[in-house]
Amino acid sequence: MKGARAAALAVVAGLLHTAAFAPTGAWWLQPIALALLFGLLETATPRAAARAGALFGFGWLASGLWWLHISMHQFGGIPWLLAALAVGLLATFLSSYYALALGLTARWVAPGRWRLLALVPAWLLAELARASWFSGFPWIASGY
Repeated sequence: MKGARAAALAVVAGLLHTAAFAPTGAWWLQPIALALLFGLLETATPRAAARAGALFGFGWLASGLWWLHISMHQFGGIPWLLAALAVGLLATFLSSYYALALGLTARWVAPGRWRLLALVPAWLLAELARASWFSGFPWIASGY
């Protein structure tokens, strides 16, 4: 799948990933969301894999970290738009871990089954990096 359809599917998969977390109880959405993402990456170029990782991560993290907007706007007094931009910038920054991990995996591992297997440790490393580098931000991690 190429272009806008792949980009839209990556964002939708990221939103599904968020829906797997509490309070929905729909834990089964997480493997479906990751399967959709990994399916996009099986034959993707490194650039397309990085883009899919970034879009998945943005959809997942921007929708999963909505509470930060409430904290900044309602309790911190930051204007609505600035609080929304701050959440968007944080989601963009955090999704760069996934973009880097998936893009590098696509660059180093040939398309096919081996790439699909290689995506699992790449995802784990991206999660660990997000949770520990630059003071860490482990909220809404896949392991939850």
